[in-house]
Amino acid sequence: MIFSTTFFAHALFATSVVALSNREHFANSPDDVESENWGGAVLTADTGTYTSIRADFVLSVPTARFQPDTECASVWVGIDGYNDCESAILQTGIYLCVLNTTVTYTAWYEFFPAGAINFDSDDITFSEGDSVTLSATVSTPTSGTLTVTNNSKNITVSQFVTSTTELCQNSAEWIIEQGFSDFIDFPDFHTVVFTGASASSSSGVVQTPVDATIVDLVSLNLFDQITTTIVEGDTVNITFIGPPTGLD
Repeated sequence: MIFSTTFFAHALFATSVVALSNREHFANSPDDVESENWGGAVLTADTGTYTSIRADFVLSVPTARFQPDTECASVWVGIDGYNDCESAILQTGIYLCVLNTTVTYTAWYEFFPAGAINFDSDDITFSEGDSVTLSATVSTPTSGTLTVTNNSKNITVSQFVTSTTELCQNSAEWIIEQGFSDFIDFPDFHTVVFTGASASSSSGVVQTPVDATIVDLVSLNLFDQITTTIVEGDTVNITFIGPPTGLD
């Protein structure tokens, strides 16, 4: 799910959420930037800086824009995938999906270049309004732990992952992503608010997203802005602003 201004086909959506990723790279800018797959906030630093990231958020209820098709958004935190590092990305999050008026929530994790994997739905479940904590922790440049906690149900799932490629550890992100290409449309997710957002560094410094670059999700033709983001202290507020019926 690397930061992108370009889409290409991923994988078909079946009866459950499948592993979906976006792999095009886009260089960062010192100012707010636009993306065709990400909306949210990104911290950047020197290689080897970030060792962990975390945030809490409350599960919103997405509204379908293209009934009767399934529509999904992905809410996640992660390390790498934005700056000049294309080799790996460590991330975990929740798919918010809606089919007509039926909403489902699915937890997943990923250590790119391996694909995203869903946590077993028997191990963790979600309901509207549940408080969720997401965290990604680097053990070594080729290993880490991805954790999702449903605070409302007192359930935690965690996965230790390894990769043959190394993390750069030079960006940390709080994101909502549409990255499902032609197969799955993007719903109106209303508002996602990350609270208690922080990224820790190898020097022991804990950084909030207050100095983060804002990333605005835009439509494929760049005519419509889809999200707006406000960062205040350790809070990242990402709001859907349209259009109401699709990414034209």
